[in-house]
Amino acid sequence: MYLKGREKKDIVLASVMIGGAVLLKSNYLITLVAMVIVLFMDTIMKRARRSLLGIVVIVLVYLGLQIGTQTCIEAITGEKVSDG
Repeated sequence: MYLKGREKKDIVLASVMIGGAVLLKSNYLITLVAMVIVLFMDTIMKRARRSLLGIVVIVLVYLGLQIGTQTCIEAITGEKVSDG
């Protein structure tokens, strides 16, 4: 959807959805990387700076959800969550 209309809401929605998918199942990290690669190629081929911004938004939303989830779990349980 984003590559057709290039609307900001589409990239934000895609970022939240892929971030949530990675939280539920880590295999979706492959899809996240593929999305970043496609947006990077779009940035190079069409010189679309908005696609570069899309990469930043996807990565920031993903990291925010990961850190936020870990912080919430640690706050609720009182235990530090291990990296493994």
